[in-house]
Amino acid sequence: MRHVLGRIVSVHRASPKWIVEGQATLQETRHTSGGRGRSTIADMVKRTAVLEDHFPPLGNLDGFQVAAPGGNLRYLFGQDFQQFIADEVGADVWTRWIHGYAGGVPYWLPSKRVLGERFVKLYKKWKIHLNEHYAQQAAEVDAMGQTPTYLISDGSSPCMGPEWSPDGVKLVWSCANSVKGAAIMIQDGVTGDPEVELKGAFARDFTWRADGKAFFYSSSHVVDRFNLYDDVWFHELGESSLSPVTSGKRTRTPTLSPDGRDLIAVQNRVQKNQLVRLSVDRKLEKLTEHTDDTQISTPRYSPDGKFLALSRWTDGFRDIWIYDAEGAPLRRVTADLAQDMDPSWSPDGRYLYFSSDRSGISNIYAIDLSTEHLWQVTNVVGGAFHPSPHPDGQWLVFENFTHNGTDVVWMPLERDKWWDRGVLPMPLSDRAALEAMVPTDRPAQIPPRFLFE
Repeated sequence: MRHVLGRIVSVHRASPKWIVEGQATLQETRHTSGGRGRSTIADMVKRTAVLEDHFPPLGNLDGFQVAAPGGNLRYLFGQDFQQFIADEVGADVWTRWIHGYAGGVPYWLPSKRVLGERFVKLYKKWKIHLNEHYAQQAAEVDAMGQTPTYLISDGSSPCMGPEWSPDGVKLVWSCANSVKGAAIMIQDGVTGDPEVELKGAFARDFTWRADGKAFFYSSSHVVDRFNLYDDVWFHELGESSLSPVTSGKRTRTPTLSPDGRDLIAVQNRVQKNQLVRLSVDRKLEKLTEHTDDTQISTPRYSPDGKFLALSRWTDGFRDIWIYDAEGAPLRRVTADLAQDMDPSWSPDGRYLYFSSDRSGISNIYAIDLSTEHLWQVTNVVGGAFHPSPHPDGQWLVFENFTHNGTDVVWMPLERDKWWDRGVLPMPLSDRAALEAMVPTDRPAQIPPRFLFE
């Protein structure tokens, strides 16, 4: 056929997309150290689908379904299904498949001839295998004591970015619904009734003005017709409109200093991340000079405004770092193979909360900065992200992953129910004690003014 029609006809293009994309994901996992096939996030998506009885039928594996994980099915589930087949049949089975498919009847999948069984039977075997594997994982979580959580969001839409106002009165977060669209939500406390504050808007991170009457957030939008950029926006409660703070600057995850004077954000330029500071006249001042591929995210001011905690990816390692307020790195806090993200300070500045997959399941942890002792705060089956402690220190709000995506939930912060995970290992460089660099007995500043009054 190729001799007659040339490259007009491509047999492999007619393959199911879970074979095409799953094969690419399989190879990246086999031949690199960072493949999605060994990602704890990908494992979380499959685990919740299995345990919550939302495992997709084989016919949906191409990703053409509205329900989560949608288009990710072809990559994450396709890769794992193909790996299962390789484990069952032989490591070179997909090489034989490619040759058999290319040399056989066009568009006729040679599953029986190459694999020994039809895909439908293999898919059922794979599902049984996953049920057993994840049931064992869930049993281990239950044996340790699963963290009770209380739902704030609607439980059916992916919601994220919960953040308390400085006075602890209001909670803001964002949801995306495939039918109703996106919305930014506001609620009083953990038991109030949620209300739509901004319809059609979506964000992953918020930062409040010190008076609790306005907030900043970053969101993606189209620039020059074809580019999807992040920019920072400002909104006052009760108003129907919002104001762009940056335009086409590719800035995200803003954090406002407690004194209301400085807004710090992350700017991306040609794959290089920099911390930038936004002044009152809305000019950006670059604070860092990263020349490599360092990626930084979610900077958060300490209660006194003197330090920034952030998640930083360098040379394949994502860890929690502390910078000073001028953007100079002071200390690497975590130094391990775990994916450490979403730092958030306790109101008194003693603890640094963050999300980590160090147990194989993402959970919320807390570092006692005076001793560098690590504590596990949550123990969930799905995954816990984006901790936001209440200003009075009594509650913790965070994102809890289910098969629908992330819910916004809360739990009481009961220090005596945390799990002791020992003292953190010291990084190879910058080995000064955190207590000496970030003293935990410093008083919080009183905000004298507000940015964008």
